[in-house]
Amino acid sequence: MSHADPRIDAGDTLTGRLRRVLLQHGLAPDADPGPPLLQPAADVPTAPALLAQAHADPAARHDAQLLYTQCLRHFRQQVQDGSDLDDAALAAAYFVLMSLAAARGLQPDADDLTRVERQMRQRLGQGAAWLRAPLAERQCAFEQFALLGVLMGESARAAGQQGAAALAHVQQAARGYLRQMLGPGAERLNLSAQGLNLDRVAA
Repeated sequence: MSHADPRIDAGDTLTGRLRRVLLQHGLAPDADPGPPLLQPAADVPTAPALLAQAHADPAARHDAQLLYTQCLRHFRQQVQDGSDLDDAALAAAYFVLMSLAAARGLQPDADDLTRVERQMRQRLGQGAAWLRAPLAERQCAFEQFALLGVLMGESARAAGQQGAAALAHVQQAARGYLRQMLGPGAERLNLSAQGLNLDRVAA
């Protein structure tokens, strides 16, 4: 699976507004995460076509849409274990972990994913920000998190076999995805035994 750059512009979409929730208010590993953030899977995904619009060439746009659709299918089948309910917190956690792993050369495991999923569930569910959003926005946000997480993970694995230049490209892309999806401050994210935490800003 080759790497492609969708050049996300979160803007005033749900993913854009969630930036403040995920980073500016901090992360609480021990907080009650609340119920899972589940929703029915959309019959027709919207994120692959939306992200593919970044490619001006029609052939490249078509190929990108196929790739993003494949990534979304992979997430639902392999990460979500074939469930017909999409899990927003799991998708957000997978995106952050895979992007952080690619950017920092980390090797997160299933326990890391479980801890980060709880954090994402607690932060996304706080104040019902997620549930108050229109279903179409929630579906698109879920799809972006899910497919980009797979894209980043697969791209990092491929780059590991292709050499230093490929790795540098994927690391740069991973840092860009984290900034675009989570906003300023994403570079402060770290992974510990308790889950995600934020580095302190130097005085």
